[in-house]
Amino acid sequence: MSRWGLSLKKIPLLEELSLIHRTMITAEDIDDVGRYCPLLKTFKLNRRGFFKKEEPDHVNYTGIAIAKYLPSLSHLELIGDSLNNIGLQAIMDGCTHLESLDIRQCMYIDLKKDNIGKRCSERFKDVKLPNDSMEGGYMHLVANYEEPSMMIIMISDSDGNMKEFEPWNDTQECNDYVKFYLR
Repeated sequence: MSRWGLSLKKIPLLEELSLIHRTMITAEDIDDVGRYCPLLKTFKLNRRGFFKKEEPDHVNYTGIAIAKYLPSLSHLELIGDSLNNIGLQAIMDGCTHLESLDIRQCMYIDLKKDNIGKRCSERFKDVKLPNDSMEGGYMHLVANYEEPSMMIIMISDSDGNMKEFEPWNDTQECNDYVKFYLR
């Protein structure tokens, strides 16, 4: 058993789990959450996204694993995940108790395809869609697959639209700017 599984086994009464900027979570990790935390009602997985013009091969494992291993969730937050419509549909089908869904910055979801955006809005009491505001000018650093040394800063404007602010080739220059911006 992994250290992750051993840790979760010690907290079976856990009702809310938030993983912030944890990029390496597997379907097996989500299985462990479901197995060892059966009372879990809220799951938050907020990642630093990766920008790639075409969808990566691994886009739906998170959504499919959540649907399979966490069907009793009431609240799900997947900010910056690489899931697409297939993973979102799996969540909608598998998590029948879900009341709120936050999929902001899940940029591989096509809300118009199969009317999935409309269906989300009708199904959930509280829904935040991929291009919805991150409230208060949230800043999101994105590593670019095509140019790994380049950092891109994504910010939300007053209308909630995400846009690229500036590409930085120098990571230190980018970090200095982010520290200044966040003051």
